[in-house]
Amino acid sequence: MGVQVEGFLGGMGVQVEGFDEEMLYGIAFNRREIAEYLDMLGYKRDAEYICVHVTAKTWKQGRELDENVRIGYLPLNEMISRKEDFIRLISGAFDFLLPDHSTDRAMEVAKQLATVPRDYYKLPPNFNPTDHYSFPSLLEAWDSCDLENVMIWAPLAFDRRTDELVGVIFCLPDLYQLWLGEHISRVNTDTAIIKSGYTGKGIFSSLSSLVQTTIGFFGVDYVEGCYIWNKNEKAVESIFPHSHPIRRHIVFQKRLRR
Repeated sequence: MGVQVEGFLGGMGVQVEGFDEEMLYGIAFNRREIAEYLDMLGYKRDAEYICVHVTAKTWKQGRELDENVRIGYLPLNEMISRKEDFIRLISGAFDFLLPDHSTDRAMEVAKQLATVPRDYYKLPPNFNPTDHYSFPSLLEAWDSCDLENVMIWAPLAFDRRTDELVGVIFCLPDLYQLWLGEHISRVNTDTAIIKSGYTGKGIFSSLSSLVQTTIGFFGVDYVEGCYIWNKNEKAVESIFPHSHPIRRHIVFQKRLRR
């Protein structure tokens, strides 16, 4: 006599709203009718994720960064050399705001950032970022690096006392634009992680302010936060006041028996 076993076999993420929005690198797309088709096949709707258009360039909470934390940038080669730091941050983080947090994600993002030509990172002659914003944490970040030689898409947070990496936001430039020979003006905020024990210190808001302001210097005027679990109260509280939803995705699951 056979033994009946039942269980879940993962799930499928399907876009259900926002079909009229422009395609953006790193966001999944599908036909409109797929969700209805899966309903008919007996799949159950589980987690819901949304994408938001981030409209605020600076965040009020970002002005209140903890004095023991600094934010800034690194060149791509230094990011790669600190691979183990990223692995420790990602594997030990419980306070992530965006869901893609596999331990290899930092190096995956680094490979994609490496495809952006170096001539993209050119500022106007005599450009001074301090003429535009006066947040102390942003001023320190810009003063500590050469903006034309760092990964402006990946702001980082460090503990001042130990230099430990305690926070990161990874943005993916819209490589669709790059492939079409256009200037990159859109980004997908792919991953945001704060080390456990470092929440409530203004890190996420400060990193958000830093990256949005800095990439704006290079012509980026559209930022989208992607795949945010709508039951993640921390993400909703942090992100929604600065943005509005534009796409929605549902994870469908089906219990199988064999």
